[in-house]
Amino acid sequence: MTEPSVSTPLVTKPSEQPKVKDPCRVTAGKRLAAISQQAKANKKAKREEAEREVSIESDDETSTFSLKKLGLISTIIVGFGTLYFMWRSQKKEEEEEPIEEKEEVPTKQNPAKVHFDGPFD
Repeated sequence: MTEPSVSTPLVTKPSEQPKVKDPCRVTAGKRLAAISQQAKANKKAKREEAEREVSIESDDETSTFSLKKLGLISTIIVGFGTLYFMWRSQKKEEEEEPIEEKEEVPTKQNPAKVHFDGPFD
């Protein structure tokens, strides 16, 4: 295997002339940079102001939210309490009623001789 020769010409050559900047372009770039910096500062100020307003509103909402939460919890507790007392009163009524024992009626068939139809017969 042969290696390519090292003496190949370079694709890009540095220019021998010094680079001259156009003063109009330099001033335009500086002006654009100042405008973009000002826009970023304004955007940041608006965002901070909006965050402060949201934090003030969120403080008001947390107290309302906790009141709503307490209301829901108290409603649930009252509902469960009502169900419990209804269950206890029904249980007491069942205990007060006399339980009538039913007498078993003897059948004429002998249980040993009763034919059973199973699922596999």
